[in-house]
Amino acid sequence: MATYKEKAYYDYGIHYHVVKPLGWLKYQPAYEFLVGVIYNQEPPFQKYRIAGGNTLGELGGK
Repeated sequence: MATYKEKAYYDYGIHYHVVKPLGWLKYQPAYEFLVGVIYNQEPPFQKYRIAGGNTLGELGGK
């Protein structure tokens, strides 16, 4: 996650490909990151809010 935040955060194509596998892998440490994805209001990230919500759902409740 640290590498993503440092090097790939503004690569919008990579963003989706980072978010979805977190749910498939049930990677619980990504919970706070995914909540941030849902609330990110920056225009380039709008379409990833749904992916973030779906991924958060795959992690299950906290």
